[in-house]
Order: sequence, then C-alpha cells, then structure tokens
Amino acid sequence: MHIVVVFSNIENSLAFYWMAEAFAKLPHQFTYVFMHPHKPALATQIEALGNRVIQIKYAGKNDGLTAGMQLYSLFKKLKPDVVHAHLFDASMFALTAAWLAGIKKRVYTRHHSDFHHKSYKHAIKYDRWINNRATHIVAISENVKEILIKLEHVKPTKIYLIHHGFNLDALVQVEAEAVDALKLKYNAKQQYPVIGVISRFTYWKGIQYIIPAFEQLLQQHPHALLILANATGSYSQVLDEMLEKLPVGSWQKIEFEPNIAALYKLFDVFVHVPVDKAFEAFGQVYIEALAAGVPSVFTLSGIAPEFIEHGKHAYIVDYCNSVQINEGIQYLLSSSNGSDMVQNGRNAVYNLFGIDKMITKLMFVYEQ
Repeated sequence: MHIVVVFSNIENSLAFYWMAEAFAKLPHQFTYVFMHPHKPALATQIEALGNRVIQIKYAGKNDGLTAGMQLYSLFKKLKPDVVHAHLFDASMFALTAAWLAGIKKRVYTRHHSDFHHKSYKHAIKYDRWINNRATHIVAISENVKEILIKLEHVKPTKIYLIHHGFNLDALVQVEAEAVDALKLKYNAKQQYPVIGVISRFTYWKGIQYIIPAFEQLLQQHPHALLILANATGSYSQVLDEMLEKLPVGSWQKIEFEPNIAALYKLFDVFVHVPVDKAFEAFGQVYIEALAAGVPSVFTLSGIAPEFIEHGKHAYIVDYCNSVQINEGIQYLLSSSNGSDMVQNGRNAVYNLFGIDKMITKLMFVYEQ
C-alpha cells in the first residue's frame, strides 16, 4: 500500500516520530506531507528514516485555498491507497482535497475534544465537514469517541478507538549525562523538591491552581522549585503575574525543551490538573510521567479516566482545587506509597500504550 500522512503546524513531536519510525519497518510506502511555513524539524527527522517528505507552505487559513489545490494535485499524481490527516488544518484541507481527488480511503485522527463546542462554536461546522469527508475516524480516547457520537452525530461504525502509542523504553532508559546536563541548566542550585509541570499556558490546563498550591508548599519546603515547561500560550499574562508573586528563584519557565525524557527525571513530583474531564482529548503527559516513573498528582481528563485509579497509579484530586493539589504533593513527598504508585503506573502504561499496539490497529484501519 501507499499511505500519505499529512501534518499541519507541527514543529516537533516525539509521538509522530515514533509512529514514523515504526511505519518504516513495514513493507508499505509512506509519504509524509507537512503543511508549514518552513521545513520543520520533524520533517527532517522523518526524512532521515528514508521516507519521502513534501512540504507545502502554509502559515494559516489564508493559505488554505492554495494549499488545498497543491494537495489535490499531489493526490491526483500519487494516487495513494490511503490519506491520513493529523491535526485540524491538515484534516480540513487534506481530506477535502483527497475527497475531490477520488481517494477511496480518507482517515483522520481527531486530536481535539470538545474545545470548539465550549469556546469556538462557529468552528463546529468545520468539525462536521471533516467528519463527513472522512471514511474512517480515529478517536484517541473514549472521551473523543463520545464527543463524536453524542455531540457531532457521527455513526459509531465509522469510528475506531486507537490510543496513542509510545516508545516507552525511551522514557525509562535515559542517559545519566543528559539528565545531569538539564540539572545544571534548570536546577543548578540543587533545590528540593522539584515540582514539574509540562503544559501550555492556557486556562483549561489548570496551572492557575498549581501556583497557589506551590506557594503553600513553600511554607514546609522553602527551597522547593517549580519547573513549568511548554510555558507559552493565551493565558500567559495571568500566569506570569501569579508567578511574579512567588519568591525569586523558586520557579523556572521553559518554553521548549527537546529532551523531554530527561526533563522528567528532574521532577520529584509531576502535576497535571486540567479543569474538566472533557478538556483533554488524550493527555500524553499522563502516559509520559507514569512511564518515566515520576510520582504524580492528576485530575482525570482525556485518557486518564480510562485507566488511572487514585492511590494505585497516582494521587487524584478534584478539578480546580489548589488545596488538594498541595495535599497530593505533600503526600507523595512524605509517603512510601509513592514507590508503589510508580511501579503500578509504569506497569499500566506498558500494558496499554506501546507503539506496536497503535501501529497494529492503524494498519487494520488502512487495510479495511
């Protein structure tokens, strides 16, 4: 088979790289198309695996018509067996072009949940257009599947539940030199404990509840350090103002750190607390933190309600609750039960989220 995979507006992604790495071992032809203003780092990495990579210049929806025409011409020329789109813009323009070009199998992975229904209702019509252009839809969690069926009225027979797959060993077997380099970079004073957060600065990630919890933590642990990675987004002004009220040297913002596996090794406790069950479509950091073996405080969103149990895999708190977040951090720092949670969490993600399981299920969809 010839499968064309289309991405939009993505610079780096371990998950997509792991997918391409696994696909490279199969006896099929894969072409990767990137809708992006420039050739992204991920394109170079996937190209190095021996794949054909094509870039279509795309800086935003104003480039949509031109990009769509280029995709149409490409699909007419290549005549692939499958077009598989990832992320919203790619799904919109690549599936439309594939439909017009007569490609029989048009797949897209739904990477967002009910974001449009809650915040951008005018965009729901685009979700429905994409759903109608697709012949097969990959839902990355039960949450996404439920939204597709109940809110957007997609036929269940069109939807395939396929969780993200991870190269979990890469999150466990991290070189000590890489960890030491990041300690020197981000925690040169060897502060303890280090509380880690890896979330964009948006309202629904709940960081505004982590900061007050950390402020309470400083009363018992005055040398604690809060590390916030992926620290950019629409809620930056509010969060920056909150951070400025904390003691100097007690927090560290990181806009981008490519070695995410090594970064997890710096954390004594990891915190991820979205403000609602449905806000996360999946939530890769749940899997990454558990695989990396970091005791974690979570709210249940996205994939988490499907397998994470309080006290068994992580410390679960209510939504929008700074007091409980602080209690969870304190518990994990002081309790020997944290080591049992680490082992249980790692066992769970190894059983459920290996890259091979995802690839097997995707190939089943492609071969239908």
